[in-house]
Amino acid sequence: MNNQENFCLLRTNTYYHCDSDNNEVFGKFVINASHDVIKFNKNITLFITIDTSSSMADICTDGLTKIVHVKNTLQNMVSLFKEMNNVNVKLSIHTFDTDVYDVLGGVVDVNNDTHTIISKISRIMPSGLTNMESALSLTKIKIDEYHKYNPTHEIVHILLTDGIISKGFNNINVLKYMVSVNCKNIFIGYGHDYDSVLLSKLSEVGLNDEYRVIDAPELIGHAFGEIIYQIIYKFNQTIILTISNGKLYNWKTNTWDDTLNIDGLVSEKPLQFYFKSKYRENADIQLYVKNSENIQMHNKSFCFNLQNDLLNYSLLTLLNEIKNNAELGHSNTNISDFNVYKERTNTLKDKCIKLYNEMKKSLCPTSEHIQMMLDDIYVVYKTIGTKKSHMYSHACIFSDVNNLTFKCNNFETNKFIQFNNQNTISFEDKAHNNSIMPEFKSASHDSIDFQQSTNNVLDNHELIGFNLSMPNPVESEIVKYIIGKITKYYDWSGYEN
Repeated sequence: MNNQENFCLLRTNTYYHCDSDNNEVFGKFVINASHDVIKFNKNITLFITIDTSSSMADICTDGLTKIVHVKNTLQNMVSLFKEMNNVNVKLSIHTFDTDVYDVLGGVVDVNNDTHTIISKISRIMPSGLTNMESALSLTKIKIDEYHKYNPTHEIVHILLTDGIISKGFNNINVLKYMVSVNCKNIFIGYGHDYDSVLLSKLSEVGLNDEYRVIDAPELIGHAFGEIIYQIIYKFNQTIILTISNGKLYNWKTNTWDDTLNIDGLVSEKPLQFYFKSKYRENADIQLYVKNSENIQMHNKSFCFNLQNDLLNYSLLTLLNEIKNNAELGHSNTNISDFNVYKERTNTLKDKCIKLYNEMKKSLCPTSEHIQMMLDDIYVVYKTIGTKKSHMYSHACIFSDVNNLTFKCNNFETNKFIQFNNQNTISFEDKAHNNSIMPEFKSASHDSIDFQQSTNNVLDNHELIGFNLSMPNPVESEIVKYIIGKITKYYDWSGYEN
């Protein structure tokens, strides 16, 4: 590699897999940004909105409450920002239960009074109901007003909730109008008992908004560590990918498109995109950096065996189908819709088994990548047709396409939450039911059984699971440092007064 290539700010590699029978091409396009492309000394303003309803007092597996983990993470985050010299961070924290509260008294500079900020966070206590309408409405007003007077600041809004709306509007279409478009919104589902479809729909308001899942509350620090890294070390310009004589896969819509807008490129965290073309020679992918000049790029093209990537693409399409089916189950209001949902659920279960077997026959069935994909299939298979199906199918998609180290698979294997066509839930003990899913009940309380599954290879799958100590070649030392700082548990009691 020559010196010019060493100093390229954006590196792109194209890998293609050609079908010898009809010359069709499946390929992937990988983008990686060096640290040199990141603009530091930038102004970042974080608006954080935390659900502090009574359920945040629930005990986690480590004996601490959910709110304790949240407060410790926020306090560690403030302490980390104080150490960092390459960014200027301002912070606003609102909590909401039945009402909404301004914890810090406005937008404050983290560097000015860290002690006071940490002290105020320590006083947050859970109580009351869950009024997301008021939280979204007030936060939108605050963000839009701040943006009006600080148009050059990068604004990020993080909303975390652990429960179902119990006060105020709960209509998704109404709540979407309360989401600000003058910032990047990150909606976080915390635990298992929130409305996953609602958060997913709220994240569709802005082109680059996100919905993330933290299914194990005690691991909030690791997930927040990745979020903070991606905020600070983000490549700020929007990248536009176009292709001639082919199509690019859009994971958000599960469609093949001519153009993709990319906003999530982070330093030293490569992103990959799939493409297809009728003929290899005619497939031409172009990359544009919006509103930028003199961005050096370097591209290489390789002929490669992409069998694992073909399997990964198949998994992404299946996960999207499962997610869409879960949305149908979430909104069904009559027996006709419910019967469609039931039929699709059985079909998707069969697809899970088929893809699982195909992966087991792959060239490298024991590779970490294949094992993680097998985990994803197992998780969505075990939760399909339940209240958790949407949450886990989305989480698997999001962690895959964004190259995250945090994986969600902390589901309860001994309990299933089932839908019925009245959109209520009930619990069944797996020990008393040999089928993968418990039976559904119709409005007339007639039994509607899912397909029975016997001697299924998926039933014997053992999860690798999410392991904080698992080495990840993608993680840089900076990522590990940030995650390490935010995940540690400190005694902040000395800051309470």
